[in-house]
Amino acid sequence: MTIKFTKIPIFGMSMSRMDAIKRLTSYSNVLAEHILKIGLYGNQTGNLEHWAEEVANYLYISNAITIKPTGKKLVRQIYDDRLFGTIGDSDADVRANLYNLSVKP
Repeated sequence: MTIKFTKIPIFGMSMSRMDAIKRLTSYSNVLAEHILKIGLYGNQTGNLEHWAEEVANYLYISNAITIKPTGKKLVRQIYDDRLFGTIGDSDADVRANLYNLSVKP
């Protein structure tokens, strides 16, 4: 499987700290859903490559975000909390969040 990175230009990804956190948070549910689908289904549905590309693109774009005016990145804990917080920290969290993501109202 070859993962293709986005062809979307990422210039101008420097933003305020609050906007950067909002951007990361907006990716978290979709990222978690794709990671869980990869773990649950593998390539049973024929979508593994698509999901893996989506995850790679979210991580690539997230890595490009810098904070104005310094151009530095956010601290690691913010990335962990915002991008992967939806998945959870414990087995119980993962099970509960998997259920919440997979059961659509």
